Amino acid sequence: MVRLPFTCVVTSACGLSIFHSAWTSFLRCLAAALIGVYVAWNVFWLAQLKLAPSIFESITGIPCATTGGTRGFQSAVQGDWQTSLFHNPMTLPIIAILVASIAIISAKALRGQPVRLPHWVFVSWLLVLSVAWGYKISQWAWLQFV
Repeated sequence: MVRLPFTCVVTSACGLSIFHSAWTSFLRCLAAALIGVYVAWNVFWLAQLKLAPSIFESITGIPCATTGGTRGFQSAVQGDWQTSLFHNPMTLPIIAILVASIAIISAKALRGQPVRLPHWVFVSWLLVLSVAWGYKISQWAWLQFV
């Protein structure tokens, strides 16, 4: 398997089906493109000295799982837990999993091991973001009817 810059993959006869190889390459290139869009979005807003709004919310009008996270973190740091929980009650768990993910990835990279997160981290992300999004959607729906 030959790796090209930014994780796009060209495979040789390595035992993988052509479809699986093509699908994997497509997903990696799509991820790279989406990261590029995300970075460009944030640079655009930061150049105007503003925090970037959520791309998902800007397109759909529906809040994403991390909407309110910055305000929630800021309120938590200031000791205003009630406001922090209102903005996004999953802010601190999201930050904890983010820090753990970065630490695990960094440790593996420094040891020269494959940079993959353990299964429990993936499950933690899935659980915390699902709960956060459920809360944000229910909060959004409630505010639509009030």
